[in-house]
Amino acid sequence: MNDDDVVKLHNYAPNADIVATHLEGVNHNTVTRKKLRQTSVDNGFSKKLFIPNNGESIKL
Repeated sequence: MNDDDVVKLHNYAPNADIVATHLEGVNHNTVTRKKLRQTSVDNGFSKKLFIPNNGESIKL
């Protein structure tokens, strides 16, 4: 998924919490944590998006 796909997911399910994983982990991956965070701010769902750091666990 790219950042546009995450926006579509949020628009489809605006009450859902979104957890983004496997970012910046593969050479062909074009979505960075920074870019995805900014996309969530720009599109009004930053409080619904969780982007754990490598090795980090989250509990929702």
